Amino acid sequence: MRPVTVFKMLRQADSSWKREEDYKGIFHEWGLELWEQEPATVSYSVAIVEQMDGNVLLVAPHLIRFDDNEPENEA
Repeated sequence: MRPVTVFKMLRQADSSWKREEDYKGIFHEWGLELWEQEPATVSYSVAIVEQMDGNVLLVAPHLIRFDDNEPENEA
């Protein structure tokens, strides 16, 4: 399990989007969300994230940042 920061997207007055920090959590694993609509089923990846209060959410991958990643030193 890894610490993550989860973001939310906020629509600005000019209709652009801004990514804003929402909460800290613990990443458990990747999951698969299915959405069924005739005649096909669509699937997409989600992060399974536990909030600090114990709630578990499915989060789109572009809305999380892994906080334990340290940049590699370049020679």
